Amino acid sequence: MHSMRICALHLLLITAPIHAGDWPFLSGPTFNAHADSEVLDDEWSAEGPGVLWSRPLGQGYSSFAVIGDRCVTQYQSALGQFVLCLDAGTGKLLWETRYDAPFEALGIYPGPRSTPTIAGDRVYAVSPDGLLLCLALQSGPVRWSVNVNEKFQGKGTEFGYSASPLVIEGLVVLPVGGPGASVVALSAEDGRLMWTNGDDSASYCPVMPITFEGQALLVSYLENALTIHDLTGKLLLRHVLTSGYDEHAALPVYQEPMLILSAPFKAGATAYQISRQTPEQGTQTLQLKEVWHSPQFSNDVMTSVIVDGMLVGFDLKDPQSKAHRPSRGTFRGLDLQTGEVLWSNPDIGQANAVCVNNRLLLFNDRGEVLLADVDRSGCSIRSQAEVFPKEVCWTRPVLSNGRLFVRSHEQAVCLSVGTGPAKRVNRTVKLEDIRSRPAFSLGWLLNGEREHPFMIPDGKELGRWYLAGLGCVLLPLLLVFPFVLRGAVVSERMTYGTLAAIGIVGVIGTPILNAINAEFFFTWPATLFAALQAAVAASDKASQVRGDRRIRLWARLCGIGFLCLSLAYYWVLKTLSEPMEWVFLFGILPAAPIAVATARLWRRTGAVGWMTLLVLGYSVLFWSAAGYELLRHGWR
Repeated sequence: MHSMRICALHLLLITAPIHAGDWPFLSGPTFNAHADSEVLDDEWSAEGPGVLWSRPLGQGYSSFAVIGDRCVTQYQSALGQFVLCLDAGTGKLLWETRYDAPFEALGIYPGPRSTPTIAGDRVYAVSPDGLLLCLALQSGPVRWSVNVNEKFQGKGTEFGYSASPLVIEGLVVLPVGGPGASVVALSAEDGRLMWTNGDDSASYCPVMPITFEGQALLVSYLENALTIHDLTGKLLLRHVLTSGYDEHAALPVYQEPMLILSAPFKAGATAYQISRQTPEQGTQTLQLKEVWHSPQFSNDVMTSVIVDGMLVGFDLKDPQSKAHRPSRGTFRGLDLQTGEVLWSNPDIGQANAVCVNNRLLLFNDRGEVLLADVDRSGCSIRSQAEVFPKEVCWTRPVLSNGRLFVRSHEQAVCLSVGTGPAKRVNRTVKLEDIRSRPAFSLGWLLNGEREHPFMIPDGKELGRWYLAGLGCVLLPLLLVFPFVLRGAVVSERMTYGTLAAIGIVGVIGTPILNAINAEFFFTWPATLFAALQAAVAASDKASQVRGDRRIRLWARLCGIGFLCLSLAYYWVLKTLSEPMEWVFLFGILPAAPIAVATARLWRRTGAVGWMTLLVLGYSVLFWSAAGYELLRHGWR
């Protein structure tokens, strides 16, 4: 009965037939990451699965949609964002269409997030800014486009629109999160508005089709609510989940009548049973009854699968998935009916899965592909291979006719993992030939991380950082002070030496303090201020002594050094996924007048006045930036 309902849903979803091996949507032809018609190899050689092709590919988290011999994805380069179509068997570029400028090229999550959908002879894709495109599959021209965020005042996707378009019965359905337009349906033919409904903010999860008692329904996992509509847009159920900021990227998992929702921030998973309501029970047509809740199954960017009466996936122990390192947690199997943990495997890592009967093809955030057997006693790895070592990979793997498509921010790779056309392997290319160079780890520079790196630090945390940075400023000053008491003059050499010492202590203070404390410390603003003070002092000196080339050269070197240090500050924090600390760069401008005063008055004010001005300058840099963020978001 369950397979018959899946087939019935397929007929509704497309206007052209889906053939065995096609993968037209993010979660596959059956919307549950199953590809049970595929036949997988029993194991791989020690060198890993055979490589069919590989090609450079720019930034992005988009996975692949595959119909026949065509494979479509999205990426970005310095020239812009693109939808591109490849020959699925060879990787040859068939066409690509530019649709926007690069998105957050220097940010922590650069590039497009959404995965294209193929329906009939059309490709539907969405940009991180909410630009929905309909393109011709054959050659790539844009048939129509509409920015759903702009048109419907979308909200809830501030990190970049990520939901893949759902195409069903001539409709393109998307979560948007606008007033009166929480969920939006457009004509797949020309983009005309067909219906809108709801006021809830959207999130990063696509609308998912299900069948319940033979009826096709649309499930929307939004920021704070779950809604179910029929294909006409009629609201059948709205279930409030949370309040305030929340986010959902992992799709709901469904096996009639069970619907399982999982979330990040250690929220766990909850299983609901869908049932009909009588008019006496309420105004909604459907209702949810909680069956179980498990705190041991939190999903973020990876979606779980149902296998043999089990819910199988990764229980994330970090509040959110980490972009700079593999996330902590355990791969688990839960009983679908009770939520009981049946087994745990700590070796697999955070992974997306493709299920072929009782066998899993996994692609984890360590850049590895794994072939594993799974049953109610456990998950055993049969074969394992590194594809993108030292890269953090979140993209879903796609299986089509024995070919496994995976990607990173640099490459797309197609591997032979089963029977069919995939057996025509390029024997001259092996995995070891296409692996990118291992990335150099920068984690030691911080030696720790904030539990919630994207949340504004509260007043207590900022106060702790300020005092730690102040200590980095005072320590070199206290070492200099005894010499001043003995009559030593505060010379330029002593000034620059002291500033260099403050800069060094500010850099090493963070990893040292984080090594000996459970709470996260951050002292780099002291280094920023020391570099600013040195650059301003050298520039001021050069403006007073115009004819001295040596002084002018020193001023230029200090200025270039300050610029390079500021860029390095930004880049390291970007690489280590600590964006909130970027705010201290904005404190440079308010602190500059204090730095100028310090450079001009240090001879007149004496040693104590000079030290006082340095402390004042650091304080202005720190609190002008931190205070603005606290006031903007409310003092906590």
